[in-house]
Amino acid sequence: RCRNAVASDIKKGPVEAARKNIAAYGFGNTIEARMGGGLETIGENEVDAIVIAGMGGVMIKSILQDGLSKAKHAKALILQPMNAIEVLREWLYTNGFEIYDEELADEGEKIYNVICARWTGNMEKPEPFHLYIGIRLIEKKDRLLERYLVKKVRQLDKAIHEMIRKNSSDSEILKHYEWLKNEMLYTIKGGL
Repeated sequence: RCRNAVASDIKKGPVEAARKNIAAYGFGNTIEARMGGGLETIGENEVDAIVIAGMGGVMIKSILQDGLSKAKHAKALILQPMNAIEVLREWLYTNGFEIYDEELADEGEKIYNVICARWTGNMEKPEPFHLYIGIRLIEKKDRLLERYLVKKVRQLDKAIHEMIRKNSSDSEILKHYEWLKNEMLYTIKGGL
């Protein structure tokens, strides 16, 4: 499916390991490993799809912001944030990117979000809850959504109880966590 690919990393070790694996599997004519940060390793119109995976949503947002013109030219952005998903979704929506698909993938007990986006130039203002739980996941009734929501509710419960135990003075965060937990419970009870 992919005729050519560029693999990049900011550290020499991972780039060298990638080069060895590329050679070992016979993809030397198809995949090129480059060292550099973010999207700086690719030309302006060199790629159709950009995959950024295995880092936090804030970092992915920063990479896209720094390489905005390249991100806009890509036909697809495949993004797999490990945390701060809401930060990434909000940035995408407010910068004219459409989230046209989203899916959850599991590996053992871990569940990962995979966001598919493309630049349309249309700014969106989604419901606040959909920054945390993507509307595409709900619309398509993703097979892992209920399990994902239950896990998130447990994490929020833990954070809420810890804040109460420590008598936290930040009531706004506590209210936000309680709101988010209730929205997730409502979504679960709504019969995904």
